[in-house]
Amino acid sequence: MRFLQAFPQGYNESIHKNNMSDGNFNRALLPKNELSAGIRAGKAQMRTKANEALEEVLKSYFPELPTEKKTEIKQKFAELLR
Repeated sequence: MRFLQAFPQGYNESIHKNNMSDGNFNRALLPKNELSAGIRAGKAQMRTKANEALEEVLKSYFPELPTEKKTEIKQKFAELLR
């Protein structure tokens, strides 16, 4: 009963319906590879930021560089990030 006293608004059964009898959450109900998906998304964001930063550096410090050379540099940089 002490547990129920911690919830003066009432006990919500749906909070605990996914718990197993030993109190652990049923991991089978979790999305697969959630952590790895988040890591991949973070890496993709960092690659995008790195490419944007390279673009800014090329514009700021090498404005006279031909467009073909800039494209070649950006492609090589993108390969190195993968």
